[in-house]
Amino acid sequence: KYRGRIVPRNSLDGAWWNKWDLRISQELPGFSPEHRAQFWFNVENLGNLINDDWGVLKERSFPRRGTVVSAELSDDGSQYIYNDFFTQGLSRSTRASLWRIRMGLTYRF
Repeated sequence: KYRGRIVPRNSLDGAWWNKWDLRISQELPGFSPEHRAQFWFNVENLGNLINDDWGVLKERSFPRRGTVVSAELSDDGSQYIYNDFFTQGLSRSTRASLWRIRMGLTYRF
């Protein structure tokens, strides 16, 4: 699409990322008729718990930009001379790509 031209800033998007969460809760009776308790169980990033390749966020490190090409202008300034092309190095965002299980009890009175 941009062959032979300069790519406009912010014209491209990154890859999609999916994260599935699961919450199971059960209401329980309290110690008096107007009190309620609730037991809950949360699984954050269930896909990554099932399969290590699911629920993984890959992105460029801060500041989310990188060099794509090394180039210079010709002596007369009429054309670019490309020296080297760089591949995009995406890294795994650790915090967003981990799964977590939490459980607890809430008591309302």
